[in-house]
Amino acid sequence: MEKKNSLLTIIMIILIALLVAAVVLLSLIIVSIAKDKNPPVTTAQGTARPGVSSKTSADKTTVPQVRFTDPFGELTVPVTVGDKTDSKPKTDAPITNDPVTDAPVTVPEVTAPVPGTEPSVTVPEVTVPGTDDPEVPHIPSGGDVVQKEDGTIVRSGSFTEDNGTALKLVIEWEAEYPADSNIVNFTVKLYLRSYTLDVGARENGVLTINGQEKKFSTAEMHLEENKLYMTLFETRSITIDKTGHSELLMDVSASWHFGGSYSGHSLPDLNVSGQVSI
Repeated sequence: MEKKNSLLTIIMIILIALLVAAVVLLSLIIVSIAKDKNPPVTTAQGTARPGVSSKTSADKTTVPQVRFTDPFGELTVPVTVGDKTDSKPKTDAPITNDPVTDAPVTVPEVTAPVPGTEPSVTVPEVTVPGTDDPEVPHIPSGGDVVQKEDGTIVRSGSFTEDNGTALKLVIEWEAEYPADSNIVNFTVKLYLRSYTLDVGARENGVLTINGQEKKFSTAEMHLEENKLYMTLFETRSITIDKTGHSELLMDVSASWHFGGSYSGHSLPDLNVSGQVSI
């Protein structure tokens, strides 16, 4: 009797095991069929089923988000706020038929001048160095003008008198104007212009500047070559203060006793005179 009961127990255990195995096998078959119909989709964050997206929050918690179509035509868009996900409908902005009004444009007012009331224009006064400037002297025109590196301006010129021969006195003058000064350095040089010449010593020469005479003498001259000679007779320099004067006239003259003839012309004295503006 006991052997019979033990046998029945073993048979029951085997049947239960077979039933469990059949259930497990059936479940595996159902899952396999379901996978064939809906294959898994692999994303950058893992594997998910169609229609379900997984999102990893800052604390590495995956929150499923289900997308579906609203029966009323509104699309539900998942909205994430912090660590929670909410869905809000996205709707288009309402269309209105309000008239469009342009922004006002401001035009600057232009006022035309009234005849006879035009604004006056003030022209700044320009001061030219001259008589009214005590620091810079007025420099007359004429002669050759040269400016040195230090700003000094130098004017120069010459004059003579024609006596019908090649023998004559020539005066060369030079006026030097230092920068920013009313002082003028005036220099006069007296030359004898000639070709061949044979004459003894002379002691009666006179060079005059503004009435102030300076006498000079000359040595013997024996100029034998037939060429132009410029023999220096005398040099005189004076310093003039032009303060309060825009222009000064310098009367310059010279005479020299020759006492002979040249090229068939009798020439007792040679003379020259002229006026220089400084």
